Amino acid sequence: MRLSLPRLKMPRLPGFSILVWISTALKGWVMGSREKDTDSLIMYDRTLLWLTFGLAAIGFIMVTSASMPIGQRLTNDPFFFAKRDGVYLILAFILAIITLRLPMEFWQRYSATMLLGSIILLMIVLVVGSSVKGASRWIDLGLLRIQPAELTKLSLFCYIANYLVRKGDEVRNNLRGFLKPMGVILVLAVLLLAQPDLGT
Repeated sequence: MRLSLPRLKMPRLPGFSILVWISTALKGWVMGSREKDTDSLIMYDRTLLWLTFGLAAIGFIMVTSASMPIGQRLTNDPFFFAKRDGVYLILAFILAIITLRLPMEFWQRYSATMLLGSIILLMIVLVVGSSVKGASRWIDLGLLRIQPAELTKLSLFCYIANYLVRKGDEVRNNLRGFLKPMGVILVLAVLLLAQPDLGT
C-alpha cells in the first residue's frame, strides 16, 4: 500500500512569472551559449563585452564626479568634461560595432599593413608631434589629436596573432622563427622609448 503525500502548491505572486521570464531572457542574451553563438556566427565573448561596458560606465561616473569642480572653475560648466567623455564613449561604441562586424579574414589580411602604418606614424610623431613636458606622443590634426602608440597596440596584437597562426610550428621548433616577432617588438619599443612613452 503506497501512501501519497499531498503536494503543496506555492502561491503565485502577481508578475512573478514575468520577472522570471525577463531574468531568463536577459541571462541568455548577456551570457549567451556556445551553441547559439556558433549558429548565429557571433565571434565575440558576450560576457567580456558586458564587462567592458560596465568598466566604461564606472569610468564615466568617476570622471563626472571628479571633474565637476574643475569644469565649473575653468568653463563655468560642471559637466564640461563629462560631456566630452560621453562623446568619446559614443564614438568608441560606434567604432566597436564596426570592428565586430569585420570578419577575421580582414584582420589577418591587413595586419602587416596596419603594423607598417603604425611604425610610420611612430616615426612621424618624433618629427612633427606635439610635445607635452618633453614627450612627443600626439599628432595634432586640428579638431582631433592622434596618439600613434594606441594604434600600435592594436596593430601589434593583430600582427603577432596572425604570425603565430601561420608560423606556429616554426616559432615552437626554430629559434629564428621565435626571434622574428621579437625583432618587431624591439623596433616598436625603441620608437616608443624615443618619444619617450613609458606608459605605453
